[in-house]
Amino acid sequence: MHISIIGMGLYKLLMSLRVPNKLNVFICIGVIWCYGIMTGMGASAVRAIVMFGLHFVARMIGRTYDMMTALSLAAVLLLIEQPRYVEHSGFLFSFGAIAALCLLTPVLWEKDRKPRGSVGKLWKSVHRMRQALASGAAVALVQLPIHLVFYYQFPICSILINLIVIPLSTIVMYNGMFCMLTGGFLPVIARKAAYINSAILWVYEKSCMLCEKASYGNIIAGKPERWQVEVYILMLVILSAVGKKMSSWWKIQWIIAALALLMFRHDGALSITVLDVGQGDGIYIRSEAGMHYLIDGGSTSKSDVGNYQLLPYLKSQGVKRLEAVFVTHADGDHYNGIETLMEASDKGGIRILDLILPDIGESARSEAYEKLIREAKEHRIDVKYMSRGQFFENGEMRVTCLHPYEDYNTLDANEYSLVLYLRYKNFQALFTGDVEGEGEEELKRYIEKSSILQGPISLLKVAHHGSGNSTGEDLLKLLDPQLALISCAEKNSYGHPHPDLLDRLENQECIVYITKDKGAITVHTDGRKIAVETFR
Repeated sequence: MHISIIGMGLYKLLMSLRVPNKLNVFICIGVIWCYGIMTGMGASAVRAIVMFGLHFVARMIGRTYDMMTALSLAAVLLLIEQPRYVEHSGFLFSFGAIAALCLLTPVLWEKDRKPRGSVGKLWKSVHRMRQALASGAAVALVQLPIHLVFYYQFPICSILINLIVIPLSTIVMYNGMFCMLTGGFLPVIARKAAYINSAILWVYEKSCMLCEKASYGNIIAGKPERWQVEVYILMLVILSAVGKKMSSWWKIQWIIAALALLMFRHDGALSITVLDVGQGDGIYIRSEAGMHYLIDGGSTSKSDVGNYQLLPYLKSQGVKRLEAVFVTHADGDHYNGIETLMEASDKGGIRILDLILPDIGESARSEAYEKLIREAKEHRIDVKYMSRGQFFENGEMRVTCLHPYEDYNTLDANEYSLVLYLRYKNFQALFTGDVEGEGEEELKRYIEKSSILQGPISLLKVAHHGSGNSTGEDLLKLLDPQLALISCAEKNSYGHPHPDLLDRLENQECIVYITKDKGAITVHTDGRKIAVETFR
């Protein structure tokens, strides 16, 4: 828009001054080229400059201008210089929007015959509104897979906000140029004129903030598979090619089918992911029924782990709501990212139903523990407490607390760490938090006494990031795990995982995966077979 306004404005000005056409075109192209250099020559700027230049060259030599040809040439020139632009969101957004306006808008917007008489003015207004809605819908349809692949969500309010933003952008641009040109010698007038832009930008900001906070402002659909994106794009191409011959009803059905295919998710088995949060813990569980749970979420080696890892990963999985978030104990490397999730939960983010803490005695409750309770209540999240023997079920998945017992008192937060036992058909998993010392001894005695385990467990989330003082030999023999997962940072100052611990796991003939080596580790199971997927 900036390039079009500057280029066309300058062209018309020079025409009024009777500057020869060819010289006029060369001057305009030179000016917008300098403007592009000033703005950093981003993908969208290069696209606009190439298309604008071709438009004026065509006018100069008496040839017709085809927008799709100009768009294609701009794309080819950019990709020759940098082929990886094809994976760049800015490139895809910019070129996708113009392609949508060229190919899809004419299919979605059918011109009506203009009525005569007094109805004409009303028709004109309705006509423009329909055209704007069709253009917005076309751009949204094309940009939807780009949003989902890069950001895992789509801001649905943006379609309506653009109806406000785009028309007013011209006013902002022209008025801004006026202020810039007159500010040096007519500061009072320029200052008064600037209030117009301030008011418009205030409307922009408030509209976007309202959209962000709206419960349904964003559709979190998760990251689609590559084949889904490819088939979706193919369906849009077919619609743009033959859509004019289709009735409105069939167009709508075609679009609905394409959207359903793009957003389809198949959650047919239990999956457990130990996220690579560095020196900390973060475990995501999706039940076969499609419910979502989080055990811990924090780090001491990665800053703002909630915004940069927890939220993006959960959104990539299409998580709109967490049924429960378990905090095993009140150490920052287990909960500081969860504070971010709670802040976002009532602002259009991922909703958290319950925050579940270990049920410990008053003397064991630290300031961090009490702070978590206060923050949860501030964000309208129910706080519940879990102790030994309590459980919940979701479909065939059952999660039972093995430690601590009710009103457990200790001065060491690791000792009261929540230990959760998950059973799904023949699959058994144990999540141990940072339990160690007397807490581990208490856990071992309870397992021996209760006989809750049904033979060797399938998966053990190793306690305390692989500390040498936890997950002792006696406990390992009792659990006899097939698979062990360890969450720790690369080159951490604690030496995790400790060589002694790794030796104990090796002696137990246990397969070990460590996040510092493999990145995020995901275990898929149908209750019988287990498949392990690693990020790297």
